[in-house]
Amino acid sequence: MKKILLVTAIASVSLASCVNDEAANPQNIFKQRIVFDTPVLYSNESARAIEYGEIGPNTDKPVYPTTEQFVIYANSYEGSFAGWSADNEADFSGTAIAYVEDVNGWAPKNGDKYYYWESGKKMAFAACSPADLEQGSTWSESNRYYGATGLTIENFTVASDPAKQFDLMFSTRTCDHESTPTTTTGGYNGVPIQFQHALSAIRFAVKNESDEETVVLKSIKVMDVNYKGTFNENITEDGVNYDRDDNVSPEWETTSDITTYTAYADATGIEFTSTLATLDGSMLLMPQDLSDDAQLEIIYTVNGKERTKYVPLNTLESTTKGTISSWDLGTRYTYCLHYKAQGKIFFAPAVDEWIDIDDIVINL
Repeated sequence: MKKILLVTAIASVSLASCVNDEAANPQNIFKQRIVFDTPVLYSNESARAIEYGEIGPNTDKPVYPTTEQFVIYANSYEGSFAGWSADNEADFSGTAIAYVEDVNGWAPKNGDKYYYWESGKKMAFAACSPADLEQGSTWSESNRYYGATGLTIENFTVASDPAKQFDLMFSTRTCDHESTPTTTTGGYNGVPIQFQHALSAIRFAVKNESDEETVVLKSIKVMDVNYKGTFNENITEDGVNYDRDDNVSPEWETTSDITTYTAYADATGIEFTSTLATLDGSMLLMPQDLSDDAQLEIIYTVNGKERTKYVPLNTLESTTKGTISSWDLGTRYTYCLHYKAQGKIFFAPAVDEWIDIDDIVINL
């Protein structure tokens, strides 16, 4: 059975306009190269994905890394933007672009020649990151495409190894650009880009509120959750408007495919302390409604004696957000394992700067 999930996180993108390369642009007056500024990562209350893990203001990669590439989509037109058209696609639309040191930005190239702004034309842009989605030999790049309704990614699969999961992002559409800005924003030159996170981030934290018992975490598994689906941005054409509350309603359509992820596993384990400690790393998983089968398996020891706890995910509650029955796009959930002398473990998904959800409590 398929499930339709509404995407809730948002970001925006700005790019530049030009369709001709350096050798074939006789009408270009200023010969100004098209350059893209560092993608801005919105914070909502080609060999491989080079950067694994989260990207964003509240991560260890606060700005878009110069080592990463993204795919740029571009329309060239006269007058004001009236809608995305396949007939108006720029020569470099749908190609991956990389950071270029001598312009301190991301610039599309045709071989060793750059593209330049075309006189009398404006451009609209959108983007998807990373350039390589690492979907394997049976998946075709034609499954990712852009059109009037925005970005579509068919049959996207989240990596089974959390260490190989990347921050899948899509940008807002930006229109009516005529030249590369001369100002610098975000540390780089060029037209600013703003990306939205397309996945959910899941992480864990631990705390021991007992003065007499030693608690050691051995493993955490996230069981029976969806890992495959099709993403649709769902833009309804409305001129230059891009409004998540109006004409844009991104969603994931998940398949029935489920899997289990190992969020943490260590034979030695990590000891709970009286200070809440967040475990290293986040899993970047498929946004989804959490089924009755989706659960956490937590293995831990109390004074050396092993215990196993199974917790249905869709029953957990946050004191600020209520029941967490789904994982939403662009939201980071921190499940906090609290041990008390009474034998209670508490889970508190918190969403910070993606979106923080606190105080989801599970009584043992």
